[in-house]
Amino acid sequence: MFQNAKNVIDDTSITWYYFSSPKNVAFHDLSYGMAVPTIPAQVLGHSRKFIPVRHHSGSVKEMNSSLDNFERDYHLKVYFAGSPLDYKPPPLYAKSKWQPPYDSIPPEIQNCLGRFFKKINKLFKQKKGVSNLLPFQAKLIQWLKRHKQWIIANTDKNLGPCAIELAQYLVDAHIHLGNREMYKIISEAEALTANKNLEGKINDWINVARRRNILDDHVYAYLRHHTRVNSKDPFSYFYLMYKVYKKR
Repeated sequence: MFQNAKNVIDDTSITWYYFSSPKNVAFHDLSYGMAVPTIPAQVLGHSRKFIPVRHHSGSVKEMNSSLDNFERDYHLKVYFAGSPLDYKPPPLYAKSKWQPPYDSIPPEIQNCLGRFFKKINKLFKQKKGVSNLLPFQAKLIQWLKRHKQWIIANTDKNLGPCAIELAQYLVDAHIHLGNREMYKIISEAEALTANKNLEGKINDWINVARRRNILDDHVYAYLRHHTRVNSKDPFSYFYLMYKVYKKR
């Protein structure tokens, strides 16, 4: 048996990982009978903060929106330079999309920006990413994606991810949401109607407060903007966080 183990280790291409891989990984198998193989811990044990490197680096096309925002901010700084309107905005304000007229920006500023963007385009060429995963770890991630009967959840007190059956996860969620002392079960139509009524009350309060000069223009615009944005997706999202205990 010892000779067989020696032969297997000699034939592997990552012998160093076999001897130096971490043993106390932050991963918990909460499935029934601990049915999840132990090998996925070699990936999930890196914690939820671990991010695999992308296959390719960012391209100039992906930066276009950031460069557009940079150009607008730069134009605003130039346009309002030395003006009494050049002040720090209040904590509550709705960001405007207004841009200064193009012909109001001096040509030398435009030329400077053009040269800067040209240099940026030369620096950010899409390249193939160098993976921070070993080949078998990358395959493990794909294997986990294919096995949808398990779900990777988080644990309390930042003790790492855990694996549990999707069916059991749903049962646990229904047990919590089915507590009639904490939650009232209503239909989707009733929830939409209640949300619409609440939105109307919030807008009525905002309008009354504005007429009484309790809210200034910035706060008024901020509240109206975010009320409108949040009304598109008004419902909360629910997820479970399992409590595990460290071994003594």
